[in-house]
Amino acid sequence: SGAPGRVGLLFPGQSAPVRDGHGALGALLPDLEPLPPAAGADDRDTAVAQPAVLRSSLAGLRLLDALGVVAVGASGHSLGEITALCWAGALTARQAVDLAAERGRIMAATGARGTGMAALAAPSGVVADLVAGTGVTVAADNGPVQVVAGPLNEIAAVAERAGRAGLGARVLRVSHAFHTPAVAAAAPGLARALERTELARPRRTVVSTVTGRALEPGHDLRELLVRQVTAPVLFQTALTALAATCDLLVECGPGHALSALAEQITDVPAVTLDAGSASGEPVARTVAALFAAGAVRDVRPLFTGRVHRPFDLDRPPVFLTNPCESAPAVPVPTTAPTMVPTTVPTSVPDGEAPAPVVPVPDGADPLTVVRALVAEALELPAEMIGDGDGLLADLHLNSLRVTQLAAEAAVRCGRTTASAPPQLASATVAGLAAAIADLPVADGAGGTADGVERWFRVFALERRPARPAGARAGGARAWRLSGHGPLWKEVAPLLQDDAGAPPAFAVFLPEDPSDQAVSDLLAAAAEAVRDGVPLTVVDHGDTASGFVGGLALEHPGLALRRIAVEDAPAPAVADTLSGGWDGFDEVLLDASGSRSAPAHRPLALPPDGPPLAPGDALLITGGGRGIGLETASHLAERWNVRLALLGRADPGRDPDLAANLRRLDDEGATFGYASADLRDERSVRAALDRLTARLGPVRGVVHGSAVNRPARFSDLTERDFADHDAPKRLGLRVLLDVLDPAALRLLVTYGSVIGRFGLPGETHYALANGRQRELVRVLARELPGCRVRNIDWTAWSGAGMGERLAVLPALAGTGVDPIPVEEGVRLLARIAESSAGPATVVAGGRLPALEARADTALTHTALTHTALTHTALTHTPGVETVAEIRLSLADAPWLRGHRIDGLLVLPAVAALELMARAARDLTGEPLVSVTGGAFTRPLIVPDEGERVVRVCALAGEDGGVRVVLRSDETGFAVDHFTGTVTAVSEPLDVPVPEGAVPVHDGRALYGSLFFHGSEFQRLLRYERLEARGCRAVLAPPRSGADVPDGVLGDVFRNDASIHVLQACVPHRRLLPVGCDRFTVHGAAREDGPLTLTARERSHDEADYTYDVLLTGASGVPLLSWAGLRLRDVGPLLDGHDLPPVLVGPYVQRHLDDLLPGAAVRPGADGLLAVAGGAALSTTPDDDPDPWPGEADRLARLAGEPSARSLERLRTVAASLRAAGADPSERPVVTALYENGWVTLRTGTHEIASAVVTVTGRDAPLVLAAAAPTARAATRKGTDP
Repeated sequence: SGAPGRVGLLFPGQSAPVRDGHGALGALLPDLEPLPPAAGADDRDTAVAQPAVLRSSLAGLRLLDALGVVAVGASGHSLGEITALCWAGALTARQAVDLAAERGRIMAATGARGTGMAALAAPSGVVADLVAGTGVTVAADNGPVQVVAGPLNEIAAVAERAGRAGLGARVLRVSHAFHTPAVAAAAPGLARALERTELARPRRTVVSTVTGRALEPGHDLRELLVRQVTAPVLFQTALTALAATCDLLVECGPGHALSALAEQITDVPAVTLDAGSASGEPVARTVAALFAAGAVRDVRPLFTGRVHRPFDLDRPPVFLTNPCESAPAVPVPTTAPTMVPTTVPTSVPDGEAPAPVVPVPDGADPLTVVRALVAEALELPAEMIGDGDGLLADLHLNSLRVTQLAAEAAVRCGRTTASAPPQLASATVAGLAAAIADLPVADGAGGTADGVERWFRVFALERRPARPAGARAGGARAWRLSGHGPLWKEVAPLLQDDAGAPPAFAVFLPEDPSDQAVSDLLAAAAEAVRDGVPLTVVDHGDTASGFVGGLALEHPGLALRRIAVEDAPAPAVADTLSGGWDGFDEVLLDASGSRSAPAHRPLALPPDGPPLAPGDALLITGGGRGIGLETASHLAERWNVRLALLGRADPGRDPDLAANLRRLDDEGATFGYASADLRDERSVRAALDRLTARLGPVRGVVHGSAVNRPARFSDLTERDFADHDAPKRLGLRVLLDVLDPAALRLLVTYGSVIGRFGLPGETHYALANGRQRELVRVLARELPGCRVRNIDWTAWSGAGMGERLAVLPALAGTGVDPIPVEEGVRLLARIAESSAGPATVVAGGRLPALEARADTALTHTALTHTALTHTALTHTPGVETVAEIRLSLADAPWLRGHRIDGLLVLPAVAALELMARAARDLTGEPLVSVTGGAFTRPLIVPDEGERVVRVCALAGEDGGVRVVLRSDETGFAVDHFTGTVTAVSEPLDVPVPEGAVPVHDGRALYGSLFFHGSEFQRLLRYERLEARGCRAVLAPPRSGADVPDGVLGDVFRNDASIHVLQACVPHRRLLPVGCDRFTVHGAAREDGPLTLTARERSHDEADYTYDVLLTGASGVPLLSWAGLRLRDVGPLLDGHDLPPVLVGPYVQRHLDDLLPGAAVRPGADGLLAVAGGAALSTTPDDDPDPWPGEADRLARLAGEPSARSLERLRTVAASLRAAGADPSERPVVTALYENGWVTLRTGTHEIASAVVTVTGRDAPLVLAAAAPTARAATRKGTDP
C-alpha cells in the first residue's frame, strides 16, 4: 500500500543473444510481430544481430507497458542506447528498428577486418597493464569486467596473458573491434543515416553510456550516436548514476549479462526478462520482483487469454505426502563457495542457446503425444504431467481446450478424429490417450467430399439460360446435311453454304427415329471422327444427348453439338446451326426460337397411390435376376400384385435363376416365369399367353431388359448398335405389339444416365437408351390412360449392370454414388405412385453430370467485414452443396474479439450464418430459421495460418435444408455444427424476469465477465437480472459501421443475444452447445437501443436452457432463441471483487444449488427473498462468539483466517435465529465448495455460507442462508 517502487531499465547491446522468436513472451503477448527469419542467422553478423536484439528489447517493453510499469530512467549498453532513446520517445519503434539495421549494415561493411573483442574479469587498472604496448584498447568499462578490442592476434595474446595471471578471460563472438578506431569508417555513413531520421526531444530520463551522465534537453542526439561508434562504453559510470535513483533494475532485452554486472556494481536488486527465451522463469521472476517493489499492482494482464485458475492466497497450502513414498533424510555434503566465478559475467552471453522446446512428435504413441500437448498448453515440462492427472479436475483445463487437444492428438497419431468429443467429467491424461489409441487408423485416402449424408432423388429436365457461345466464330460452312423429316429441307436454304469454307456435318433425327435414320447418324458420326469435322445433331425428340455426349468424351478435341428442336421454327434452327462453338455443346430451342441449356431440378413426387390394384398382373422383363428381381420382390409386397416375369434363361438350366425364383416363392409372392427372346414376337406372344392364362391380363409393365458390352465408337459396327437396341427399344415395341396397350395402367422403362449424359466406351449403349427414352416420350402422348415413365438410373450397388461389369469402384472415384438396392426400389415405387413429372426422369444420388457447371458454382462468402475464399467442391442445384471456406485472422481480423482462454473460436452465430447462407444459395429461398441446432465441437481458428471449414448443405424434400460444418482440424470427419435451416417461425412470448439491479454500465463487464472484444461489445445495461433470466438493453449496430447484414442479420448483435446471459451464472463460463430453434424475424436495421428478454427454461447439471427474445426500439421482434442451450465449461468469477450488479445472481445461483430448500428469488426491493421458514442474513452481528472454538476449526477446514470464520459463524447464527431455529445448537460443517462456499447443518436446518468481496465496498459481504431440513419442514407443514 506504500509508494510504488522506482524502476530503472537496462537495454543490452549487440553482444546479447540473437533469438529467432519471442519465446515465452510470445505466449504472453500473442499479438507481437514475428521476428524476421534472418534473426536466426549468424549472431556475429552485426547487420543481423543489431535489429534482432533491438526487436527483442521492444517486445520486453510491450510486456512492461501491459503491466503498467512506469520506469524512472533507462540506460543502454552500446546498441541499447538506441533502444533507450526509443523508450524515451526520441524515436518511434519503426525508426529504431530501421536505424539499428542501417547501423549494423554500415558497421559490417566498413569495419576493419581481422579485429575482435575479449572480456577480462579484472579491474580497470589491471586491464590497462595487460594491454600496455599492444594495439588493444579498452572498449567497455563494465565494472568487474572490462571489454577490450583490437587485432585478433593481439586479442588472443592478451587473453592468454590474463589466463596465466589467473584472471578470467574469453574471446567474444563478434565480427569487429567495436567502440575503437577500427570502426571509425562507419561514422560518416551513420551520420548520413541520422540526418534522414527525424529525432524528437526525449520525454524520459536516459543515462547515456557514451557520457556516463543523464542526457540534457539540448543534447545533440545525432552527434552522440555517431560518437558512440568509436567511443568506449562507460557502462559502470552510467549504471551507478541510474541506480542512485532506483529501487529495482530490470534488464529489458535478451540475455542476462547486464543484470549480472549490475549485481556486482550496485546494491540495487537487478532482474532480467531475458526476452525471447523459451523459458518463462525470467519473466515470472521479473514480474514477481516488480510486484514486490510495488511497481506492478495488477498482474492479470499476464493471464488474459491464457489457461489459468484463481488461487486463494489466504488458504495455506497443505501437501499430502504418502509416508510409504518418503525417503529418510540424508545429510548432503556442502561444497565450499568458490571465490572466483567459473564464468565471466559480461555484456555478451556465453553463446549457448537455451534448452529448446521439445516438439510434439507426430506418429509417436498416443500417451507421449497427449502428455506433450497437455504440457504445451499448460506451459509445463512434460515430465510434470502424470498419467492419472484429471484433465479438468487436476490440470484445470477447460472442456474447450481438451476437445481441441483430443482432435490434435488424433491427427498427430494418425488416427481418424472421433465423431463425438471425449467424455470429460473424469477424463485423465492416460484415459484420453487410450481413447485416441482406440480410434481407427486414418487411411489418408482421397476421393470426393462427403456431404451431410448420402441422398437419392428424382430429377426432371428443365431449361436454363444458355451459356454464352464459345470463342470460335460462326459464318459460312461447306455444309453436309443428312437425315429425315421436313425440318432439314426448310433449314438448308437458310444456311450460308460455301463449298470453299471449312466443312461441317448436320444430321436431322426425327421423332422416334427409324433404323435408317440412326444408320445415317452413325455414318455421319464416323466420318466426322475420321476427318475431324464438326458435327451437329438436330434432334426432333429426345434421342441423341447421351450418344453425342459420349462421343465428345471419347474425342474431346472434336466440335460436337446437339440441338433439340421440338416445334422450333426453321430460321431459329438455321441461326443456331450457323453459330460457332467449341468442344461439346447442347442447345434447346423452344417453339418461339428462344435458346436455353439443359439442366435438371429435383422433382417433388406427391403420392397418388399405387397405379395397380391388388391382384393385378405386373409384367417385369429381366425379372429373374439383378435389378428386375429386386423390383419384383419389392412391388409384390408393396402393391400386392401378381408377377409375370419374362427372361431369356431357363431356370432348369440356370441354378442362379432357379434360386432367385425360390426366393420369391419363400417371400410369398404370386408369380409366374416364362422364357422368351424379346426380339422374337412369336416367342414373346407364346410366353405371355402362358403367363396371362395363370395370372390374368397384364395391367402394368416394368421393362428392364438390357445388354451392355463396352467398346469405343471407332471399334463399333452397326450390328453392335442393333444388338444393344434390341432388348431396349425393339423389345418394348414387341411387347406393346403383343399386349393390349389400352389395357395398361402403368408402363415403366429402365434407362440409364449414360443415355442422358454419355460415357466413354458407351456410345452404343447410350443410343439404345436414348431411343427407348424417345419411344416412351411418344407413348406418353399416345396412351393417356396409362402412367408412362422412363427412368434414367445411375448405377445400382448390390445388383444391376454396374455390379456385373465391376465398375462401381471406378465410378465412385469419379464422384458417382451408386444407388443401394433398397433406395432404388423405393424411388421406383414413388415415381410409379405419383402422377407428377414428365415422361422421363433421372433417378440417383450424387452424379457429376447433375452438378452445376464451374461458371455457376459459388465463388465467395461474405461474413461480417470480409469476403472469405469459397471453393465449391460439389453443387447439385436444389439438392446439395459442399464448399470449403478458409478462415484466418488475416481475412477476418474481427475474430480477435472472440478469443476464449487463448483460443480464437468461431462464434456460434457466425457458424449459423454460414449455414443460412449455404441454405439460401442452394434453394434461392430466404431461409432465416435454424432448428435442431447442435454445436458439438467448437471451430478453432489458428493464430497463424488458416482453418478450412467445409460447409455441407442438403435440401430436404420437406423444404428445410440440413447443414453441417466440418473442418480440417478434425480431418473433416466430425460434425462441428449441425442444424436444419427453414423458413421463418413465429416469435416466442418470453416473460420479463424479476430482479431489480443497481445502476451500472454494462460495458464495464467486458474483460471480467465477458471475454469479447470491442466489435462484440453491445451490452449497455441490465434492466432486470436474476439467476434465471434477465432483461438487457443492447446497443444497435454502430452508426456508419461497414458491417453488411448477413442472411441472419448482424453477427455481433446475434452473438450478444447469447453472451449477455452469462450474467445469470457469473461464476461459471457458459458457451452455446445447441438450440431447438433460432429465428430472425425482422430484416430492418434498428437505429435505437434493442431490448433482450431471456428466461431460463431448465437447468440440468452442466446445461442451462433459455428462451430469448430480442426486440427493436419500436417493439418489433428481431430474433428469438427457443431452447438455447448453454454449457458450463469451467469456472469464471470467484466471488472476489464482484461488480454489484452480479452479486444477486451470483448468490442466488449458489443457493439454488447448495440450499434448494431456501427457494431464493428476487425480492420486490431488489434484494433476495426466501421461502417461508427460511432466512437469509447478510450482515454479521456484534454478539460474542456464538460457538467458542468453532471458528478456529472452520478456519482450518476452509483455509481462511480465524477472524473471517468468526464473521461467518455470527452470520450463520443470525440466519438460524431468523429462521426460528435453536441458536444454541452447534452447526456441523458438511462440505466445502469452490469460491469459498461452506455448507453446515443442525438437527433442524441446513445452512449455506459465503464471503463475497464487492467492487466499491470496503468490507466483505458475509452472508448465510438457513432453511429447514426436509424432515423438519414436513413436521412444521412448511413446503420444503
